[in-house]
Amino acid sequence: MLRAHCGDVGRDVNEIRRSVQVAWPADESPEQTAATVAALGEVGVDLVLFSMRNPYRVEALEPFAKALQAIG
Repeated sequence: MLRAHCGDVGRDVNEIRRSVQVAWPADESPEQTAATVAALGEVGVDLVLFSMRNPYRVEALEPFAKALQAIG
């Protein structure tokens, strides 16, 4: 759809950064959120912004980073 619109107006689709914001619920495992991110990457998302949900648990950050690294 984006490619078609870009073609209609003569714009290079590769110049557009496709971003989304993903909520990271406190009760969701890092692996579940990483799987969501991986699926978004497969459909062309270039940038993901994370929004941690309350309660904030700093101890969850390292496992989350490792889960993201595992998806590449």
